[in-house]
Amino acid sequence: MIFINCSGLITQAVYVILVKYFHKKRIITATTAFSAVCMFALPMVSKNFIVLLTACIMSGLNMTFFCVIGILVELFPTTVRATIVSLTMMVGRIGILFANYGVASIMYTHCNAIFYTTFTLLAVIAISSLFLSAKPLTIKNNTATSGA
Repeated sequence: MIFINCSGLITQAVYVILVKYFHKKRIITATTAFSAVCMFALPMVSKNFIVLLTACIMSGLNMTFFCVIGILVELFPTTVRATIVSLTMMVGRIGILFANYGVASIMYTHCNAIFYTTFTLLAVIAISSLFLSAKPLTIKNNTATSGA
């Protein structure tokens, strides 16, 4: 667990460096695809490399999450930014709760299915991240003025 958490700290520093040179959309696509490949390989590696592969998956997904929050802050105007970031955090926490209770209950009977389903989900996210918008949203004021 220490190794996985330390890799998360290193990921934050790598993200700060990468965001200067690459667009966030490309970082999301690359890190999600990298995590998907590691997830696909996880059932096939020996037990000596499972912690390393899990650290790679968690680090890649952490960097993806940093990019998503950064894109949300850039895209949404100030009036709705806090709400959007809060909703994103809430959905992430609900997903973690589902993973802890839902996946843990079926892990012993359908272990490989969980890995391949997660791989498929990450691959779909990586492909769909190619179509993210890069333009900030603007709010138009529709206030009517009376000309009396």
